[in-house]
Amino acid sequence: FFAAAHSVLVVGFLNFAVSFTLALFVAFRARGVRPIDQLKLLAAVLRRFGTHPLDFVRVNPQST
Repeated sequence: FFAAAHSVLVVGFLNFAVSFTLALFVAFRARGVRPIDQLKLLAAVLRRFGTHPLDFVRVNPQST
């Protein structure tokens, strides 16, 4: 049972990661961001995700 539950969580995380990355690169291309700047922005996003992962899934009360 625990292996199945763990697998569901892993698949969910991978789905989130792939969807977010694809959307980010589509946005980069739409805005004409240079590849070197794309890498810098991606690194900053990954650092932020590593330190504050809930910021990516919950609504910021200050933005509403």
